[in-house]
Amino acid sequence: MSSFLILNARQTRAQQLDPNEKIEVVLVDLAKFLKSVMSGETRLQGMHNSAVLLSLPYLLEELYGSDPDVRANSIADIFSVSFEDLS
Repeated sequence: MSSFLILNARQTRAQQLDPNEKIEVVLVDLAKFLKSVMSGETRLQGMHNSAVLLSLPYLLEELYGSDPDVRANSIADIFSVSFEDLS
């Protein structure tokens, strides 16, 4: 299996599927998607979970920029923890 991370993509034409393919495209807000995966609300196969986790640094930068404090707070928000809980 291969995984690809493409940021700022946009649809330029309709799908051109093979006769036996059935692919549904669902547009989801990225922050909501990450929260639903991390909370277990959205269940993915292990290989897809791994792809999401490996791409997390890039996705967080896309969402929140490169400021480390903002990104740290966003991670706490996504995982629904506070830094006080970790001490």
